[in-house]
Amino acid sequence: MGDLKNKLLFTWDQEHCTDSGFMCLENQDKPLLFKELNLLWDKKYPNLPWSDGEYSASNTLLFTYPEKALLNPRVLLQPNTAIFPPSYDPENKNDDLLGPIGELRVFLNGLAEAEDVQSYVESHPIGDPEITPSHRDWAYYWKIICSFNKKRNGDHVKLI
Repeated sequence: MGDLKNKLLFTWDQEHCTDSGFMCLENQDKPLLFKELNLLWDKKYPNLPWSDGEYSASNTLLFTYPEKALLNPRVLLQPNTAIFPPSYDPENKNDDLLGPIGELRVFLNGLAEAEDVQSYVESHPIGDPEITPSHRDWAYYWKIICSFNKKRNGDHVKLI
């Protein structure tokens, strides 16, 4: 990002992620880490550079892989809070996702002008879909969700 890096309010590295206790399906040597938006919105990390309540589902968008967003507010609570663009493939010479008229660039330009993140994401789908019960690996991900919720909430398992 060069000189633009200082304009970022927050970068979400592994230090801020929640360890699921499970491994990624695609790479059994890599732990599956969650990025939980509620922890940002509720200011659960120390020293975040914004006021409590300043950020919410209406003005925050998570760019990640679908499995990292499994614990984020779902369908009825806070839909359209994340997008899952395809991974960059340097070998693919036709990849213009970030090009001047690339799909992600066009999406981001529109998002910058939008009044509400969730409404914009809903009406401008991009990237991979979120992981839902229709996903081919849902049984694995559901096991992770239940296990994690059980640890966090005792014996009560709630769908988030």
